[in-house]
Amino acid sequence: MGGSYNLEGWVSLGSVNFIVVDTETGGVDPYTDALLSIGARRVSYISSKRLLSVKPEGFSCYVMPEEGLRINDSALLVNQIEMSTVNDSGLTELDSLMKFYSFCASFRRTREFPVLLGWNVDFDVSFLKQISKRTGNPWPFKSWFDISHYWRDMKIFGECESIFRGITEAANVLLGESVVHEALADVDITIKLLGKLKGLSVVFEGEELS
Repeated sequence: MGGSYNLEGWVSLGSVNFIVVDTETGGVDPYTDALLSIGARRVSYISSKRLLSVKPEGFSCYVMPEEGLRINDSALLVNQIEMSTVNDSGLTELDSLMKFYSFCASFRRTREFPVLLGWNVDFDVSFLKQISKRTGNPWPFKSWFDISHYWRDMKIFGECESIFRGITEAANVLLGESVVHEALADVDITIKLLGKLKGLSVVFEGEELS
């Protein structure tokens, strides 16, 4: 968790906005490996209805790797990203970061950016923060929360440590679903996991996510 964000605290609030985020990368080291894609959605929690309302306009982009950053074959086997697609449609690190910041800023209710949520989100944040540093832009988020840590703290699944290895395994074990390993699809799974965790309905474009 970044900052001092308390996941329990927002349950008693009337309505709270979040950004749920996921990334795909060329490795596990944010200092040497490339960020290849970013996915995010805007989510409002409405306490009176115990509802997570998912806004339909998601954010998704490929990121053109900067020269010298590594892209490991083992990472591409996991995320199944075609580098030809990244090369054809990817944005520069600066452009992708500015568009992501703009997407998040549009969901502010105060001067502060919304809280980031994600599955193993510290990993995603580490890559995004490193891009911020490389492009000379300040990191605007004060708080972020890792959903997987909350599942671990609840100790519901005992020794079932496999759910913490990644979103794909978590979707299989906790939701009984298989998922295409893609940033925006992973965001949708994360939202479902948050709904299951807190016993909340999840509505996206008028359809309940089962």
